[in-house]
Amino acid sequence: MESPGEYLKRERESRGVSLEDISHATKIRVGLLTAIERNNFDALPAAPFVKGFIQAYCKHLGLDVQDALLRYEAYMKSLAESKAAAAQKEDRDTDKKETAQLPPSMITSSRS
Repeated sequence: MESPGEYLKRERESRGVSLEDISHATKIRVGLLTAIERNNFDALPAAPFVKGFIQAYCKHLGLDVQDALLRYEAYMKSLAESKAAAAQKEDRDTDKKETAQLPPSMITSSRS
């Protein structure tokens, strides 16, 4: 599935609308709209604000608001899952390194 930012940018460009036009109509700064189109959600305020920005953006372009919000929520869920998986891998790698540095006499087995 296309990311929310890619989707919004593609739809905006296909209609020949500039970010400045959307900014003027919605009162959302161009920098914030650019961050949305780049999927740079860390540079934006909290999720409820982002959803409001996406809603205003969609309404201005005549897009399906629910579709865009579902794309955003799916993207954020996927991003969170990726970050969690990366953190788990890092934890496992750290555990392996720490265990490898222990002298054999310090490593105990759970087998009895």
